[in-house]
Amino acid sequence: MQNIFIFKKSKKGITINPSTPPSASGGSKGGQGGFLNEDKPIAFFGMRACDISALKLIDKVFLEGPVRDQKYDLLRRNAVIIAVNCLYPGDNCFCNSMGAGPEIKDSFDIAITELDDSFLFEIGTVAGEKINKGHVISNKGLDRPMDRFLECIQEYQVEYSTALHSGIKRDTSASPYFVGPISRLDLNHDKLPFEIRDVMKESGITLPITNTQMGIIARSIEIAYAFHEAIRIIRSYERHDNLSINFEMRPGEATWITEAPRGILIHRYKVDERGYIKSCSIISPTSQNLGHIERDIYHFLQNNMDKSADFVKKGSEGIVRGYDPCISCSVHIIT
Repeated sequence: MQNIFIFKKSKKGITINPSTPPSASGGSKGGQGGFLNEDKPIAFFGMRACDISALKLIDKVFLEGPVRDQKYDLLRRNAVIIAVNCLYPGDNCFCNSMGAGPEIKDSFDIAITELDDSFLFEIGTVAGEKINKGHVISNKGLDRPMDRFLECIQEYQVEYSTALHSGIKRDTSASPYFVGPISRLDLNHDKLPFEIRDVMKESGITLPITNTQMGIIARSIEIAYAFHEAIRIIRSYERHDNLSINFEMRPGEATWITEAPRGILIHRYKVDERGYIKSCSIISPTSQNLGHIERDIYHFLQNNMDKSADFVKKGSEGIVRGYDPCISCSVHIIT
């Protein structure tokens, strides 16, 4: 996290001291506190159920009122809530008087419960999951760790193609699934900066997007976010002395999934004690989308059988480019 806040007691009460000095444009009298930088990620550690209840009331004032506070909105979206369950609440605590606990039930990223000899971590949000380990999710309820996602999919070949297809396992068959900009936008649009969400609203862009030919719209939104994120990184950049990590080779097997421009890219490797790769699986975004591409083309052809060959060819190529801007030319998909 970029900012760490230390809570100290004083005669005037509890103040918040940033780990870095306040900027010239912000600060507090005597240096006892500082303004939060809403552009940087922050973590609120140790929040109790009553604290979260109070925070939800503040959210209503600043986010759900007649005027949405944009700086507060950005601050909240950059904040990670690491909460702690109360094991021994007092009789006069807000837990009892306000019905706010002691168990923390929602509005947290990670909730910690102290056990006899260990700590229990409960993941509450995607942001909390990222701290722990990334999951693959879908709009149909799929939620799997990366190393278990391969258990959910099946690669298969069709008679008329040498390309491998991918599908979600459904009993004895595999159903096509869809990855890429539209999927990212539909599942993560609440993480977009308010400036981009406002422009989307003004432009009449509604979510979720269900038309696969609107991929260019999703890509445009992602480009806008890329510029926004690049500016944030430049402004908050901090030089690090250690630019590489020392490691020792050892045998093992691992799976990693990353978001490439066209969708999730899956890598799985098995390495022996000498560092040699014994087996490897790489599943590209386009191969995962092949089933969807073919389905879209099939429906397009069924609805345009009376059109000219040139119209059908260009329309089919347009469908393919909606998923992958290069493949229709690189492999001459339409002949």
